[in-house]
Amino acid sequence: MKGAYSKRVIQLGLSVALLNALFAVINLLMGRQASLHGGHIGLMTLTAGGQLEAIAWNTSQGFSTALSAFVAQNFAAGKKDRVLKAYYSTLQMTTILGIFCTLLFVFWGSEVFSVIVPEREAYLAGGTFLRIDGYSMLFMMLEITLQGVFYGTGRTLPPAIISISFNSLRIPLAILLANMGMGIDGVWWAISITSMLKGVAAFIWFRMIQHKVL
Repeated sequence: MKGAYSKRVIQLGLSVALLNALFAVINLLMGRQASLHGGHIGLMTLTAGGQLEAIAWNTSQGFSTALSAFVAQNFAAGKKDRVLKAYYSTLQMTTILGIFCTLLFVFWGSEVFSVIVPEREAYLAGGTFLRIDGYSMLFMMLEITLQGVFYGTGRTLPPAIISISFNSLRIPLAILLANMGMGIDGVWWAISITSMLKGVAAFIWFRMIQHKVL
């Protein structure tokens, strides 16, 4: 019996573990690209900007975790209408958060960054990063919300495939855009574009299995 439980835990947890481990590695490689094309300012921008972005990311993760628990309980009980209602309610909340973060980062990115790093050159560079990254906020919220639904129904593989695939795409895309003349902005656009693609891919995948699962 313990062996069966362990096997199931490994099945559910391995893909999530790989997702998080590879994300850390990819972030290190993206740090190299930021340093190559933006020097110490570029590396600082990626690090501090990522922490500012994490305010939105971690907040939405909280909603996603709650959604995952709620979905798991009701999915197991066969109350699939409640699963959909919870999904739509959570999506409304994360959409509001995404719109707020988009407006904040796009229009006041430099001001937000200056609270953390007061040097003019640094917060102007950080403002550019937040503006470009801000366009992907709604897509990021969509991806994270759908993660909660996938996890709650015992499907941890789809989010892992989506995240690993598009996060890995960031490196060659950053190199391509930077070498096309965009410089450090190309690195930021690689992050933003792949975040958008992850949100779109997660939504399409969910719609493909929604009627079968729910």
